[in-house]
Amino acid sequence: MDFLFWPAMFPVWVMLIVALLESIWRWPEKYHPISLFRLIAQRMADKVHPPSPRSHYQQQISGALACLVLWLPTVVILQLLKYLVEFPLLFDGVLLLAALQFQPVLDTSKKLEQRLIAEQKTWARQTLTPWVLRHTEQLSPLGMGKACIESMLLRFQHQYLATLFWFAVAGGAGAFGYRLLYEFSHQWHTRRPRFSQFGQFTARLIYLLQWLPARILVLPLLIGEGITSALKARWRDKNRINSTRLTLLSLCGGALGIQLGGPAFYNEHKTRLPKCGGLRELRFGDIARTRMAIIKAKVILLCLLLFFGALSFAAYQLHSGRLHL
Repeated sequence: MDFLFWPAMFPVWVMLIVALLESIWRWPEKYHPISLFRLIAQRMADKVHPPSPRSHYQQQISGALACLVLWLPTVVILQLLKYLVEFPLLFDGVLLLAALQFQPVLDTSKKLEQRLIAEQKTWARQTLTPWVLRHTEQLSPLGMGKACIESMLLRFQHQYLATLFWFAVAGGAGAFGYRLLYEFSHQWHTRRPRFSQFGQFTARLIYLLQWLPARILVLPLLIGEGITSALKARWRDKNRINSTRLTLLSLCGGALGIQLGGPAFYNEHKTRLPKCGGLRELRFGDIARTRMAIIKAKVILLCLLLFFGALSFAAYQLHSGRLHL
């Protein structure tokens, strides 16, 4: 019983409870705080980044100030509120629940899979378009399936796992603050011509925040699907990939045994990206396989949290003389 009420385990219990709640309860999109901040980010861009011509430097300065003006006060206020509320852990849990919001991604993948199998191409494109930056008009059904899988894997790493990482490091305000930056980076994505300069600051900041968790927390998915095949794919692709995004796709594609990456259309321009990951071409059934791989990775991660928590508790008991070998 001492283990259950050990203060150092409280954040782990919060993560476990919130992860379970997030997987079974759907927070209505129109009432979700992240939706509000998306709208605020759009309005901020309209206000400080008009379509009139300006130098690249002015656009970058505007983007940096817009990001900081929206982000810093929010994080500071949330951190101050934590010290004022009666139950700080509950407050942290609510912030983490708001920051995760990953289950809609899995729900969308299931809907897309059903429409692709039913050969409802128009409906499938309408389902996929809000979730990806690339143009979907020129995608074949298998191309849409590949875009869906890549989006699921990348969002799982950056939207779910990285949020948990920053919760463990900086609490609820840190997790929510990270998620805000992630959303700002999507709203002002540098692949969109209008934000190619305006979004530079946010893109660099989110890259720094994602660098470490992307390289650590990919492990649960690889454990569930096959570390050896993932490392073989990474070694095979090592001379062709040079970004965090492609590294993740190489590892995850290798673990799943499917080929990811390849050319994509952004803003009506073809971007030539290398193919990576496994050697087999994708099939529609791989969408469901990827979804199940993500669910398994969630379970493995939570089990690892409990294991390392128990290990830390045993070390603490041993150090304090309460545990005798």
